[in-house]
Amino acid sequence: MASICTAVDSVGKLEFGGKTRPRCLSFVDKYLDIITSVGFGGAIRAQPGGTLNVLDPIDHAKTKNITEVVYDILRCSLIHEADLPFNVQFTSDAFYGVRNGVFLVPPTFFYAMLFAVVASPKMNGKLVIDSVQINWRGKPFPINQLMGDTAAVRIYLGL
Repeated sequence: MASICTAVDSVGKLEFGGKTRPRCLSFVDKYLDIITSVGFGGAIRAQPGGTLNVLDPIDHAKTKNITEVVYDILRCSLIHEADLPFNVQFTSDAFYGVRNGVFLVPPTFFYAMLFAVVASPKMNGKLVIDSVQINWRGKPFPINQLMGDTAAVRIYLGL
């Protein structure tokens, strides 16, 4: 999962340049439809350039823009701490929010970020070794065929 976060940062650097936080936020924002649709299991789809405020995983009395949650809570915690904050856990359920005092995040958020990396035009011409297989909703995700083709990734995901 930390590797996917690193890939988001690296491709964000190729697309936007600049400092880490702004480029990562810009990257997440550009692919917000992919990240929210996949990350929330199809229940929510925010448009690129839009704003989606969700419950703040750290302070449950507040909301936070989903782009900041992805960067501040998921990416930074996994990259800098190799763990999630004490009150944030992954769940196998398609659930995002607080349950029994613990903030739960579905691991589909990492598929979402991987799909956004694949969708980036900066990935055009890049290849992944053939032995890497990802299945999404019971069918293979053709990484090498979709690499760098934003429109094709969105079509594959039904967006």
